[in-house]
Amino acid sequence: MNWNLKQFDNKEVIMTGENRDMTLTRQFLEKHAKAKSYRHVFVEVDSGISVHDQLGKPDPDQTIIIKAPGVPGQKMGIPFTTSAQLFFDLTKQLGAIVVGITGTKGKTTTASLTHAMLIAANKPAILCGNIGSSFLTLLEGASSQTIFVAELSSQMLEDLAASPHIGIITNLYKDHIDYHGTLDKYYAAKKHLIDYMQSDNVFIYNSQIPLLNKWAQASKAHAIGVSGSEPIDMSKTKLIGEHNHINALMARTAAMECGASKEDCQQALDAFQPIQHRLQPVATINGVTYIDDAIGSQPEAAIAGLKAVSKAIGPIGCMFLGGKDRDYDFSELFQTVAEAKIPNLVLFPDTIQKMKDAIPNGYNPKILETKDMQQAVTWAAEHVPKDSVVLLSCGAPSYSVWKDFEDKGEQFQAAVHSLER
Repeated sequence: MNWNLKQFDNKEVIMTGENRDMTLTRQFLEKHAKAKSYRHVFVEVDSGISVHDQLGKPDPDQTIIIKAPGVPGQKMGIPFTTSAQLFFDLTKQLGAIVVGITGTKGKTTTASLTHAMLIAANKPAILCGNIGSSFLTLLEGASSQTIFVAELSSQMLEDLAASPHIGIITNLYKDHIDYHGTLDKYYAAKKHLIDYMQSDNVFIYNSQIPLLNKWAQASKAHAIGVSGSEPIDMSKTKLIGEHNHINALMARTAAMECGASKEDCQQALDAFQPIQHRLQPVATINGVTYIDDAIGSQPEAAIAGLKAVSKAIGPIGCMFLGGKDRDYDFSELFQTVAEAKIPNLVLFPDTIQKMKDAIPNGYNPKILETKDMQQAVTWAAEHVPKDSVVLLSCGAPSYSVWKDFEDKGEQFQAAVHSLER
């Protein structure tokens, strides 16, 4: 494919960082564009120095700036593009279909399941974005028949002036306010998924979310609302919970829009393995099952995990909760915890006191306060009743104690497996 990248001819390309995405983007451009030069500059948007000055005051007529996803676009102050924007521009040149998937929670599972359903239908599908490989790398060898299934974060969507052919929004909860500034700006970034859709595009959404119903009514796209009341056979899949029922329905709807049959979709659903740290069974030791739902970093996600595990596996004997304080309201979460009569809780900083304040009157669990995962798992193993579950689904972001949710989940799994020795 001879890509039209004339906008790069004889330009200096400046990249705001040198992460994997920026490195692979540069490699693609070095192969296919005719830029004059490339350089990477680490930008600190809160340093008090303008981005333009940090970049060496480049001439905008002679320069193209490619912004890394971790740098808020609203703080750049100068024109830029992104690897996601380049990807959408080039897939349009290619004539390929893009299925874009976002949401506060469930986007990784839904994207992976949509991809699996398309593969089961013998479609030339490629998984990319937040999951899978970098955007531009995957254009190599693609054709007009390729179906790109792209998991898109709010950071990617914030600056995107394009929409996929088929878009899915799984849900909307409070998150990433530190990056976007306000909840409205976070939701606006998510809405960019559908802002550029036309009448021949398809918007698939969770109709249990009122704001998504409002967006669907205003969209030019053909909107398909999905709710948990619709039938899909979940009897053989390892995915549990009402939220995964809806995720599976949305994935099936998207896959069928791309030509997959219901039978193809069911085959993929039956064989699908849960993604790491998403209601992932770790081990059963001395009659106690340990479940890693480290991705459950909002109160709503923890509630969904609690309900899914209680229904599909058994009573929860201990739940791990807490993390970075992002001013979440924990009252509904702890009302649900109390109603489930969970006898033991592990609480992690920085939300320990806020969570203790949210415990309803009359509910008096045993509580361990710690920042040590090994201590938490050992304590839980000593206190939980047999035939119960130890659930890691913290209801708060991970960064107060761990590098990210993967780090938290990996520490949990290592601590659990140490019990087997």
